[in-house]
Amino acid sequence: MAEIKEKKHKNSFHVRIYDVELLKSLNELFETGKYESMNELINCALGVGVEKIYLEFGKRKLFTQAREIPEVPEGKRLDKIETRLEKQRIMQEDMFILMNSIEALVASIFNVQRAEINGEAVSGELIDSGIMAKLPPAYLEIKDNLIARFNRKLAKEQKSE
Repeated sequence: MAEIKEKKHKNSFHVRIYDVELLKSLNELFETGKYESMNELINCALGVGVEKIYLEFGKRKLFTQAREIPEVPEGKRLDKIETRLEKQRIMQEDMFILMNSIEALVASIFNVQRAEINGEAVSGELIDSGIMAKLPPAYLEIKDNLIARFNRKLAKEQKSE
């Protein structure tokens, strides 16, 4: 009788992960408690990834062991998204306020220097009054165009919702 030799596959690998973000993600997923070991998590990730790679080659690969990705409950997922959106909204508002402050300071410096070049008298009272914080017409036009473009996009997004 002829014996059929089955090809043995190596099942032990040592992997070094150089991508810091990937490593952080793996650790974050492991900390969810959904996986009993890092080995289980990496096997799940490899299974999902290999299936996806096969699909890119136009093939479907079925594994003997089902690859189930633990689902985050929809409510928790939405809460996380809402929390992130709220943080970003607050950050955008803070950035807007900061940029307006920077704009006023830069415009003041510009206008003081322009006044001095033109031989006009500049006093502390004049600077403190805020009159010097106005943007020159050319820059004001650029700002107005940017604001108008933003408002058009915002209106378009609100219509599509």
